[in-house]
Amino acid sequence: MLDLKSRRWTMANTGAPNHVDGTLAESTERGYRNASVAPLRKLSVDLIKTYKHINDVYYAKKKRRAEQGEDQSGNHKKERKVYNDGYDDENHDYIVKPGEKWNNRYEIDSLIGKGSFGQVVKAYDSVDRSMWPLKSSRIKSLS
Repeated sequence: MLDLKSRRWTMANTGAPNHVDGTLAESTERGYRNASVAPLRKLSVDLIKTYKHINDVYYAKKKRRAEQGEDQSGNHKKERKVYNDGYDDENHDYIVKPGEKWNNRYEIDSLIGKGSFGQVVKAYDSVDRSMWPLKSSRIKSLS
């Protein structure tokens, strides 16, 4: 309901704006949040400021973690895990090497793409003498 004297919206317990221009007038008296810190404003009008703040926080945490890591160990290199005796990457996908032969028939040309269940490579079939896409399914070992 609009009260024309005070030019306020009076909508009880809805969280709707209580002023004609859409702002939250006297927000503390009813428990509403200040419009300048509302999520909608931060994701629209103040979007650039929001992204800058997020970046500042991210890089501050990253710097802090790096300093803590240096203090705890003098080694700066990240230890690389080996999967399937070095044949798979950290996502358990086969590491494709151009030029290698599969099944003594297909010579791998390049990686076409990766997906949730594996990857697809472009390969030359030496029997048919043509290019074929081959799908390699992801297999995660139980060990």
